[in-house]
Amino acid sequence: MLFADPARGAFLYLGVLFAVAMELLGLADAIGLRWLGASPIIAGAITYALGALLWGWAWPDASGWIAIGTLVLATGSVGGLLYAGRSSRLLARQTSAAVEASFPYLRLVDQTERKTWQLSGNNTLVWVGTIKVVAGTARAREVKVWVRDQDSFYYAPIGVALPRERRHFAAVASPGLAPQCPFSIFGSETFADQFRVWLGVVGTCPDDSLRYNLYAIQRNAGWQAQEFMPDIIDSGFKEPKQP
Repeated sequence: MLFADPARGAFLYLGVLFAVAMELLGLADAIGLRWLGASPIIAGAITYALGALLWGWAWPDASGWIAIGTLVLATGSVGGLLYAGRSSRLLARQTSAAVEASFPYLRLVDQTERKTWQLSGNNTLVWVGTIKVVAGTARAREVKVWVRDQDSFYYAPIGVALPRERRHFAAVASPGLAPQCPFSIFGSETFADQFRVWLGVVGTCPDDSLRYNLYAIQRNAGWQAQEFMPDIIDSGFKEPKQP
């Protein structure tokens, strides 16, 4: 027999199993069950030794020690699998966060205003300004600027924007491109506030996903942007069609 009293043997095995599980899964630190600055395994051995001295608990024989060793190895295998899975998920989250941080973030900088230019002998309305990649280490590809005011839709292709690079744009009045505009809010705006202007910057990230920065702008009577509200969410945003 492993123990003269089977109940005590079961108690010891259960204690070993619980202690090893706590150690492998890090529960000892999480719930503050470290005894004497030692691991739960050592603490369990000390506890049982005290029980053997004070209450006459029997130590296991050779077969009992083999059983305990088997329990430790089995629990260690399961704990190793759980730890590996947890480590893999943590590494995946860290990698995802690093990739996310590298993606370019585009913002308006400097003055944005509407002007009238002579293009092909005609007076043409144009919104001019500057954008910049203010965050991220990757370049933004296929960058485009869309503008909407009470008079028209405006569009400016920019192309590639490198980190920390300023790119000037001139969004020309292009009412015929309204169906290609990716911002649904441009089409639904009623312009009850005639000084409201919408401006959206769209770029393609390294993973080919699209990112945009949508601005709600208040202009003055001279068609100069005065107040900027960035990072507006457009629930109807769709992938832009090629103009």
